[in-house]
Amino acid sequence: GYYGGGIERIYADPYHEGRIISVGSNGFVISFLMISKDYGLTWSKKDLYGSSLCTDVITQPGNLNNMLISFSPSYTDSIRISKSTDDGKTWKGVYNKANISALVQNTQDKRIVYASGLNDSQTLFFAASNNFGDTWQTVTDTTGPTGITTNDLVAATVNGQEVLFFGTNKGVYEYTFSK
Repeated sequence: GYYGGGIERIYADPYHEGRIISVGSNGFVISFLMISKDYGLTWSKKDLYGSSLCTDVITQPGNLNNMLISFSPSYTDSIRISKSTDDGKTWKGVYNKANISALVQNTQDKRIVYASGLNDSQTLFFAASNNFGDTWQTVTDTTGPTGITTNDLVAATVNGQEVLFFGTNKGVYEYTFSK
């Protein structure tokens, strides 16, 4: 069925068969989460936060209940990443230092999560968590261009090393983790 509002991401959960998660916001910029556990035949919907655009979602393998959602420019809310440990019923803000448009997991250790978007200094950055969102560290590129926004983020293993690729409003950038 059709649900009003803009869908930002549709996530076919690779860790939980049949589960599809969709995030977005309605015409009043109230963010929402929709979950189907039967390949999209039926959906449950939950409104999340007022005045926020929900932009992305990821789940934790081996734990059906854990998921992270991200938020981009908000008018009244300060939360940018929230975590649920009960399959989306309740949420706790876990990161509030930048507007987040993309979430991705490490290619080898799915507890490690990366996020990027638009920070206050408008420089290329990413936030990293090694415990599926409970704590975060931020890495900022102060030598790169300003006025930059990450629209998409991909993690890949290249020559045995973890590499992040940032799809931005100023082209594609990469960050290679040292061994």
